[in-house]
Amino acid sequence: MSYIEDQTNALTQVFDRAVELKSYRLAGYAANVDFWGEEIKRCLSNIDRYPHRFQRLVDAVEAYRHDPLQVRSGLPADLDQGYDSHASSTPAITDSDRARLRERLAKSASRFLIRCLTAELIDRVKLLDLRDDIGLTPEELPC
Repeated sequence: MSYIEDQTNALTQVFDRAVELKSYRLAGYAANVDFWGEEIKRCLSNIDRYPHRFQRLVDAVEAYRHDPLQVRSGLPADLDQGYDSHASSTPAITDSDRARLRERLAKSASRFLIRCLTAELIDRVKLLDLRDDIGLTPEELPC
């Protein structure tokens, strides 16, 4: 599994457990709703920005391989052993997998935030502020 998948799975598991809690236990999660909002935002950003990070990785590998200083001084042992172009040019996660992860996180986060609202642990204004700050659409987090 990729880092993004591990991160998304961990966060959705927290929310999936939290929505099943009795309100008095959910109150602890709701007290930290700003933290959870930042976690959602960070995770969504990691999912959405993966193609940009991956392209920087590919560019850096290619720049290193073609750096005249590396050629003059002799390639490091790991490149002398053979260059695996497939490994540096194949994303760890596909676009469709990223879309699936984003949808799953948005649904899980939405369920969690709506549950906090219905338990009267946050109000509608807070929910709307969180939705805007996180960057979820009204379709992803209807309220």
